Amino acid sequence: MPRMSHRVQLLFISLTPMSVLGTIPPIKLLAGSGTKKSVDGVGLNASFDTPLSVAVSHTNLYALVTERAKVRQVFFPSGNVTTLAGSDLQGYSDGTGSRARFFRPIGVAITKRNIAYIADWNLNASNHKIRILDIVSKSVTTLQLTGDVRLKGPSGLALKNDDSILYVADTWWLLQVDLTSGTIAWLTGSGYSIAYQDGIGREAYFVNIVGLAMGPDESYILVADSNFPGSSQEQPSNAVRLIHVGTREVVTVSGGIERGFSDGLGTNARFDQPAGIALDQTANFALIADYGNQRLRTFDLVSREVLTLAGSSPPIPAVSARRTSQGNVIAITTDGLNVIITNVTGNSVNIIRCPSGECEPNFYKSPCRITSQAGGDGRCIQCPNNTVSRRGSTSQLDCACDLGLYGPATACTLCPEGKFKDFSTTVSQGELDCLPCNLTGFSSLPGSRSKMNCTQCARGYRRQGNACAPCPHNTSKNTIGDFECSRCPQGSTSTLGSTTCTCSASMIMENNSACVCKAGFSGDTGGPCFVCPAGKYKNATGSAVCSLCPADMYSEPAQSGCVCNAGFFAAHAQDSSMSCFTCPNGTYKDISGNQGCIPCRQFESRICKNPSFLVPNSTNTTLESSMFYESFAPFLHALLFSSSAQGGLFWLSCTPLMDGQCLRCPSVQLDAIPGLVGITACSCREGLYAVSVQESLKSLFSLSVSSSTNQSFFLSELNRMQAYLAGKELCRACPNGTFKGFIGHGPCLPCPLHSTSNNKSVDVTSCVCNAGYYKEWHGRQNFTCESCPMGYFKDKIGDLNCSSCPSG
Repeated sequence: MPRMSHRVQLLFISLTPMSVLGTIPPIKLLAGSGTKKSVDGVGLNASFDTPLSVAVSHTNLYALVTERAKVRQVFFPSGNVTTLAGSDLQGYSDGTGSRARFFRPIGVAITKRNIAYIADWNLNASNHKIRILDIVSKSVTTLQLTGDVRLKGPSGLALKNDDSILYVADTWWLLQVDLTSGTIAWLTGSGYSIAYQDGIGREAYFVNIVGLAMGPDESYILVADSNFPGSSQEQPSNAVRLIHVGTREVVTVSGGIERGFSDGLGTNARFDQPAGIALDQTANFALIADYGNQRLRTFDLVSREVLTLAGSSPPIPAVSARRTSQGNVIAITTDGLNVIITNVTGNSVNIIRCPSGECEPNFYKSPCRITSQAGGDGRCIQCPNNTVSRRGSTSQLDCACDLGLYGPATACTLCPEGKFKDFSTTVSQGELDCLPCNLTGFSSLPGSRSKMNCTQCARGYRRQGNACAPCPHNTSKNTIGDFECSRCPQGSTSTLGSTTCTCSASMIMENNSACVCKAGFSGDTGGPCFVCPAGKYKNATGSAVCSLCPADMYSEPAQSGCVCNAGFFAAHAQDSSMSCFTCPNGTYKDISGNQGCIPCRQFESRICKNPSFLVPNSTNTTLESSMFYESFAPFLHALLFSSSAQGGLFWLSCTPLMDGQCLRCPSVQLDAIPGLVGITACSCREGLYAVSVQESLKSLFSLSVSSSTNQSFFLSELNRMQAYLAGKELCRACPNGTFKGFIGHGPCLPCPLHSTSNNKSVDVTSCVCNAGYYKEWHGRQNFTCESCPMGYFKDKIGDLNCSSCPSG
């Protein structure tokens, strides 16, 4: 056993379990000369003679420590030690102060009225006593016990919360004393030891109860059951056991018969002669003085987990005492902030306590509970980065974002430019935002801590005397500071007070130095840029010229590539190889693009129900199930493909002689609107508007051959209709300056402003800009004619670009 210092010591301890940290907490001397004798005094001038047990007052101002034949009072944190009762002489007599005699005051408990009950052990088993000490008057008396139970060897004591019942750990059983009547009675345990055994009442066996602690709700009592080397007990026990007061049941909650050292849950943990136990009345934790292992252990009453709080090698003096008869060696103050432990061979009383005092600014004091492994140790901890706190802060919640920062303390963010924050905020004040500079033209850098930082010209402003003025047109400034505005790069412009310059819709900024033409547009760097006309393309930015689409390909204006013409297809829909192939036999493609060709539809005839001839919206044109009409199939094929008519195709309704089929419109001026059925689908082609189409078709609608089944008559009637319409002006060409891009009877549309077109134009792209104007495209079918910029001209109508004026 290492040599012990006979002193009272103050032990500052981190509340993180020592089994994790593996370090010894620092020990600071409180009082004690190191000499084995009983002397009152303060600090080093005080000494102890074999301290046996300890209890803390409900005021948390002092502790009572019983010695070989005295009761001492120890104030903390001053370390002032005084003797309340007893002397250096052992014996038995009531009295006041030093006139009282104790034989061996082995256990102590303090009421809320400053009355102490002391278990006075005697070599003569018949002389064990419970003594009463009035702490104020120092008067000592003996409690007169009545009842059939006799004390066999009292040690630890505990009181009910109302101080009405005193519980006595009496070696092999637990007794209770009614302090009003003095009646002593059995609570649980056999009263003698033949084995270690859990059970109810007298079926429970204890080896040696050396310490006990009352639960906060008084429903249970925790005891340390342990035999010590040199004791009279042969049965082993190294357990913490719980006694249910109401049912008298005894249950082992941690440890067991075997000695050892290991943290763990419940009976998986191991102790070596637990010497004392204390409960934190405000938490679900207990402290256990593990004598044999020289360590201080914690026990979680909820999870029943045991962890090591303090002690390693060398041992801490608090739990290194060897003795044969002793009371509870450990006590916790009612606020859970201090632990008092006696050391019998070291003749010292040790105090584990949370540090006191205020923390400096920008620090906060961590919460401190000696028994809580999850709590702090009362140290001052620095606030997180970028946060501050006031002096005396007691929680991390008191830390707030520093000047120039805003947001929650866990994620402080720099005030953005143009704002500042010249105060810190606490949680109670909320996460206040930064304040704006509110000075026209002035700004501040990110993280500004004062309005005095709002002295630099904002983005888009330049220094002009004592003020900041907006950047002029065609200049910009994208930084904060007293810098000059920069001229916009070639081909770009800006408005007053701009932070950036922008290119026209047909251009893009390149390397922040100049505007160049986009793909699909050609022109010099800096512009102007002109749209690539239909049939031409440009696939890169810059000043390259537009290229002609390859054969069998086509492009809309302002395109970066070409697509296959109608009747041609690309190998892949996204093909960029500029290669097109002719649609194979049996397929067709009637639009430009890279789509595939479509298989031709096979001839199909249908039988009609209640047939009628060319009567629009007739309810008698319902088609029945599909089948071939063998007798007329050759006739229909010849009519469809051998006709000399050049009009578009339309779908003919059912007749008595033939099924529905595609026929040509009866005039070259007409084309069929896709999706419509009957001759009403025939309307003016693109580029033509209607003159008398409806009147001219009336006679065709009125004819009916529904009663005839003669094929030759049907054919002659159809030919007569074509001849009737052949000489009539059904549609007329759209005039110059207009276009019509759809099939129908609607009007021609005017070309965009400053543009014109030839007659019979079929698309807006047929419109060309007048002299002095060029096309500015805003989409595939949307453009405007813009005047040539200064220094450029265009002297002809058409899709030509503006040309640079000759030098000079």
